[in-house]
Amino acid sequence: MKINKPSMDILVGITNRELLDGNMSIIEYGEALARAVQGLQNYAKHPNTNRYILCRDTDLSFEAYLELCDAIGDTVVHHGKVITNQEQLSIVLAKAKRIHVPTNLMRYWQAEQQELWKIFQKHWSGVTVWSTVHNEDDISFLSDLQIPHLECILVSPIFPTACKAGHPGIGVERGETLLQQIREHYPHVQGIALGGIHEHNYIECLQHTFTGVAVMSEFMCLVTSSH
Repeated sequence: MKINKPSMDILVGITNRELLDGNMSIIEYGEALARAVQGLQNYAKHPNTNRYILCRDTDLSFEAYLELCDAIGDTVVHHGKVITNQEQLSIVLAKAKRIHVPTNLMRYWQAEQQELWKIFQKHWSGVTVWSTVHNEDDISFLSDLQIPHLECILVSPIFPTACKAGHPGIGVERGETLLQQIREHYPHVQGIALGGIHEHNYIECLQHTFTGVAVMSEFMCLVTSSH
């Protein structure tokens, strides 16, 4: 546990259009997302906090997804789940400053879409990668890969969340243990707490060596209010 007053290096808003009331065009939605990231000030009281939007609306067509990411701007983190073929992967790798590829997606590419996996590996030196871990198996998998620019690891789910109905959450201390294990292989990786995070419990995560948090439900409330 951190002894000094905790600070936050990274704050992530995660998109989920299913949580919105009413319909927005992609353009309106993108504009609202870009404004909403500024509304996360209750979490990011530290002046040097970097804010990002992880765009998880991968149910969109590939073209609409890219349009949304462009509307969000430089804070966007692309999601690998939107990619289904080599051409799409090449387009995203050419555009994205950051790409989130969860460990389960990496495993799928390795087993079922090996050409995607080979292209992804080939471009590791030129793209900043994010991923997600839930347990020791995920950590062992990532440690064997030795990804050159692994910037952030989302550890999930810390607290109970509607996105994982019935899961009690792994807890902050368990999350801290997983984070310490991944840092044995990636010493400089940012640890992001994900799952059931809100403005009344995020400080607890920062007190347990996490350097950032990711929020979804409250972030999408901000999107609605900024529309």
